[in-house]
Amino acid sequence: MIQKLVVGANLTVEGAVVEWEQWLRSVSASDRTADNHVMFVRAWMRDTKLANKKITSIAEQDISKWINRDDGAKFASKRVKLAALRSLFNFCSIRQYLNGDPSRAVRVKAKLLSHEQKEPRRKTCFTDEEIKRIVFYLSEQMLELDLTPDRTPAQDHRLAVTRFWYCATLIGRYAGLRLGDICCLERASLAKPGKLIVWTDKTNTRVELDLDENLARGIAAIPASTSKKLCFPEQDAIMRGPQRAKLSVQFSRILQAVKIRGHSFHDLRHSFCSDCKRRGIPTPHIAKLVGHADEETTKVYLH
Repeated sequence: MIQKLVVGANLTVEGAVVEWEQWLRSVSASDRTADNHVMFVRAWMRDTKLANKKITSIAEQDISKWINRDDGAKFASKRVKLAALRSLFNFCSIRQYLNGDPSRAVRVKAKLLSHEQKEPRRKTCFTDEEIKRIVFYLSEQMLELDLTPDRTPAQDHRLAVTRFWYCATLIGRYAGLRLGDICCLERASLAKPGKLIVWTDKTNTRVELDLDENLARGIAAIPASTSKKLCFPEQDAIMRGPQRAKLSVQFSRILQAVKIRGHSFHDLRHSFCSDCKRRGIPTPHIAKLVGHADEETTKVYLH
């Protein structure tokens, strides 16, 4: 114990985070959860400029000030960030690098938040008309770029990104896949005629869907790429890197362009589940289609 406390006395925050990240990725059941935890902890370390400080010097205030700063984040988002930091400091306590855990006394101060920040975002479905607007807008953008003579490398990249969102919108709406699963989509998932078979990235669950007309449109638009394995290698790299929020920003800009408000990409998954319910598909089967282990989770998606 004394030896470990001595190690902790000389261990920097950066060093502790490196050890914690290696441990977290080895034990976490979900790569996505591990990625999110690492992203939040590294954001805290970067914003507070504590990377080179000793881990034993970190106090409750170093965590609380960052969690409760006026950044406009929702109450739920702040709780997730705090959970990530608690994972780090709990790890250091178990390893006996710390004599106590400064994160345990930290709370999200709800009284500092506005009513809007406290309220959870109400999940809603896209209407069919909204989906048509998004798909039509992306189709027009692709056509315009396709017909542009002597395209520059920047225009080629813009065309590739637009084509991805065209495919992703249709796949998200008519297969209910998460954005992460679409970004990581493998060509082997399309090998069975008339089927889309995916092992989900978040829960490692197998889902198999029939290709209806709309879903087939999205699949057919997937471009050839330099990757023999992945359908969208660029988006896969972004999703697995520290800047995956960039994808959400891109989709938000598409929604702004077609004057649609109050939605996120994940609402396409809600739309798929709700559409299945309207067509009379039983909840247990919907859960199987979207890879939910618990039907109660699926019920949240039914509007």
